[in-house]
Amino acid sequence: MWTSTWVHRNTPHLIVNQVALGVLTALAWVLRPTRAATLAWFLAWPLSQLSLLLWPQIGHATGLSGVLHAGATVMAVELVLQRVRVDKARRWGLMLAAGLAAKLTIARAWHRPVVWDNASEMSVVLAADLTGVFWGLALACGAFGLGHLWRRRRHRTMATGV
Repeated sequence: MWTSTWVHRNTPHLIVNQVALGVLTALAWVLRPTRAATLAWFLAWPLSQLSLLLWPQIGHATGLSGVLHAGATVMAVELVLQRVRVDKARRWGLMLAAGLAAKLTIARAWHRPVVWDNASEMSVVLAADLTGVFWGLALACGAFGLGHLWRRRRHRTMATGV
């Protein structure tokens, strides 16, 4: 669940994932996501990997793709819900979400979870992108709901003095 993401089939696969991880790290450095977002991304990691077991076509999966898509989705939710302080956060979040949606629509992982890539001479598990986005969205929205309820309850408790 945790270590398969660090295994890569070849050097280009590793480099592409490291560059994407660097971009997400830089984005997180600038945006300073909430603890709830960090927890959502952390929990999406093993859940996106475990979800790949739902597809019998997938014999094994390696690489950071699912984790990276989960992280990008969590950041999109943070921006759309304006949980980070940045100008035009909602607009940036919607653009990021639209990019993820377009990528998933083009790949159609629900129809073809694994494809052969001649350029890199390896199988690409498109379902990892799909499970990453699913868990990133579910956990980021869930974290928002729980955080909102906690803040509301805390505010009510402080207001009543109980």
